Formats: sequence, C-alpha cells, structure tokens
Amino acid sequence: MSSFGELERSLTSSDVGRYPIQLEWAINQAFEIDHFQPLLFIVDSFDHLFSLVDSLERWMRDGKLDNVVPGEPHISKQDLKSFLPA
Repeated sequence: MSSFGELERSLTSSDVGRYPIQLEWAINQAFEIDHFQPLLFIVDSFDHLFSLVDSLERWMRDGKLDNVVPGEPHISKQDLKSFLPA
C-alpha cells in the first residue's frame, strides 16, 4: 500500500479487484503511481510472501524473467513534482 487512503480503500471498496497472488500475474501487472490501484494481490502470511520471494529469486537465476520488460513505467516530470514538497 502506498498511502493511508489506498490502505483504507483496499479494505472497504467494492471497486478493488482482490486476487490470491500468483507471481506470473504480479510480475506482469502494470501500475501507475498517480491513482489507487484497481487490482490488489493477497498473500496469506509473511511466510507465504517470503516463499514467493524465494521463488522469484530462483526464476531470476534460471533466466525465467529474461523476457519481462525491465523497470517501472515512465514517470513524467509533472508526476514527479507532485510528490515533492513545494
């Protein structure tokens, strides 16, 4: 969660899609930083999260992520300025 507002929305809004996490989905999920996310992934526990990180690390070592587009989406100067103090 990136903000208090998004945290509250993730728990209460019927507009949010919530799905059990699948690494294949999460890796390929686009996101934008200037609005709340319409799709959230659910992990069962911290142990579950850590096991996913272990799987992701294995996939990286095995080259299974070589065809995934690297990096984050383009961030415009206007977006960046909106996060900086005036």
